[in-house]
Amino acid sequence: MTSDASRRRTALVTLTAILRCDPAAPWPDDPDGWVALLDLAAAHALVPALWSAWVAAGRPVLPEAAAAAVERTAPSGRGVPEIVLRRAYAANAARTDRLLDTGVEVLERLRAAGIPAVPLKGLHALLTGVWPDPAARTMADLDVLVPHAAADDAFALLRAGSFSEHPEPIGEHAD
Repeated sequence: MTSDASRRRTALVTLTAILRCDPAAPWPDDPDGWVALLDLAAAHALVPALWSAWVAAGRPVLPEAAAAAVERTAPSGRGVPEIVLRRAYAANAARTDRLLDTGVEVLERLRAAGIPAVPLKGLHALLTGVWPDPAARTMADLDVLVPHAAADDAFALLRAGSFSEHPEPIGEHAD
């Protein structure tokens, strides 16, 4: 019997090998291995990246109609790993597209108001095409740097538009 610690350790080794695109990456071959891998990937917002790695590794991909049929017939609470990865990727692709559109709008509003702004982190990566597959990277917010002296004006400008302040930090690293 495999211990929880051993399953987590195996999941970590597996996840890192898969995301490094190691051709010998040991994809799970049992339900417990998949649960551990998906739990670890979800805890670090890496499930969409697993789908990208799945496709890049040439793993079998069900046609969308077949995936939808399998998904409809799966018992409640049960998921097919390929479909779980695919759905997480699709949701993240839509979110990434929305964030990119919003980031461009924010930068344009700031530019039009004469406020210098520099896109950082994920927004910068999206705008410059750093990621071969932008939807493999999970984003939850947009980071834009403005001069300290213009921060209040930038905040007021965005609040006067269609933007609102998020009441709580989005994650442990948000500030």
